[in-house]
Amino acid sequence: MKEAALAILALLVASCAAPPQTVGYGPDTLLVIPVDSIGIQIGDPDRMLGTVGEAAFTPEGNIAVLDEASACARVFSPDGRFLNQVGVRGSGPGELLAPGALAVLSDGSFGVMDASMGGVHRFSADGLYQGLMIDFQGTATPQWVWSVDNEAFVGMRHSFRQDEQGIFMAVTIGRWSTSPEPDVVYYHEEQSVDPHNMDRIIRLGMFSATFAAGPDGEVLVAPHSTNGYHVSRYSSDGTLLGEIRRNLDPVRKTEEEIEDERNLITDILVERGNPRAMIQYQPDPYRYQIPPFGLGLDGEGRIWVRNGTADGLVFDLYSRDGEHLSTARLSGLEDSDMLVVRIMPRGILAWSMQAPDYPKVYVMEESQAGTGNP
Repeated sequence: MKEAALAILALLVASCAAPPQTVGYGPDTLLVIPVDSIGIQIGDPDRMLGTVGEAAFTPEGNIAVLDEASACARVFSPDGRFLNQVGVRGSGPGELLAPGALAVLSDGSFGVMDASMGGVHRFSADGLYQGLMIDFQGTATPQWVWSVDNEAFVGMRHSFRQDEQGIFMAVTIGRWSTSPEPDVVYYHEEQSVDPHNMDRIIRLGMFSATFAAGPDGEVLVAPHSTNGYHVSRYSSDGTLLGEIRRNLDPVRKTEEEIEDERNLITDILVERGNPRAMIQYQPDPYRYQIPPFGLGLDGEGRIWVRNGTADGLVFDLYSRDGEHLSTARLSGLEDSDMLVVRIMPRGILAWSMQAPDYPKVYVMEESQAGTGNP
């Protein structure tokens, strides 16, 4: 009887979950729209992209794009002109096989993460190979990296260990410069995993926490949650600078959202070499209140936090002191949890991990209209 009552209570709570927020356009709402894009469907092969893994501004204001499918990075001017290439496919010095992340370092050089080729490879600003920057000896390299001060970068690294108690998977968000061991750890989570349970591994690997970093070394970290959000700010040495908390009602995903996420994650993993038959991913039925890739630091000192409970691509903007300043809505992009929005002091770039038509990187700017309907 007790178990039945608890089950009924759980169903009642689930059925009362809040609907998505409808965020309108008010006097404090910024409208951000695409003003250009990089990548074409057909034509000049230097401007055609395979799979966009990373995109970031260089110190000169150009845009570097990691093309995982072509095993290289390409540098473009802000208006999309091809400038030069970093790396080529191959297994020799300066060649790449499976690049997974790109750091545009503070001196303008590039760090390309390729675990299959030993670790992080360094290239000069004009694409000349300079050698192995960090030797990870074939183990996993950091992903989703952000360049910070002193030619270092912040990223997320996954690792496994096994002992008599079982197999454990760890997620570490840290700062790296010259050693495979992080200089600073900002977030660490470890859980036991079953190698036959891909769903648990995917959840821990992709939906553990989201993070961002600024060029001065400041780091933002937010564990994924369906019950409110909590953002921690750290200095480059790991000192806690402040926190942003907001309690939002849980929002259930629609059946269409769940199916789209299941198909998207499956396609991404298959594209990256995982057998489709082994992927049995079941999405969380509730929206993450800060979705993956939902944090950023802009050039005006504002912290951007994506509101995953709202309809559309909506960000809350805060001061460094945690004061809510305004809301920003991104228009003209496909709404997806796997849409990457990278907010940096030089601007905003966006791209899809699984492009619906052909791969491209959008260059975003605040609308000249400022506020109001697009």
